[in-house]
Amino acid sequence: LERALRALAPSTEFNLIPFTLTPLPWQESLQPASPKNQASALAFFAKRSDRGKGNFWDALQLALEDPKTDSIVLLGDGAPTGGTRWNVELMRTLFLEQNRFRLVFLDAVLVDCPKALARTWTTWCEQSGGRTLATDLR
Repeated sequence: LERALRALAPSTEFNLIPFTLTPLPWQESLQPASPKNQASALAFFAKRSDRGKGNFWDALQLALEDPKTDSIVLLGDGAPTGGTRWNVELMRTLFLEQNRFRLVFLDAVLVDCPKALARTWTTWCEQSGGRTLATDLR
């Protein structure tokens, strides 16, 4: 996460929404990627001690509430486990329908994601105009 935030250009606007059972954003709207905001977002994330189910769908919907959002980056293992939607294939279909006129890009950085699941994310990201990077740390 730190490397991803530090790589943002100062003109970029971002938010950080951990996809916990109840996603809680770092800020209510997108913020400039200043060094101060990057440090604040990292500190916010470091203080989190959430455990349990990963509710990616609700975090995605929360990110889409900001009309300035034009891209979303998922950082995780690619296996949502909670919330109203946890089936990646179903989420892909629903998102693509929801996004057909808005055209928000979805990118994914997947760590230790099973290969079949990574292929589903790759398809989803490519269909939105985004990209996927999958790596194994094991």
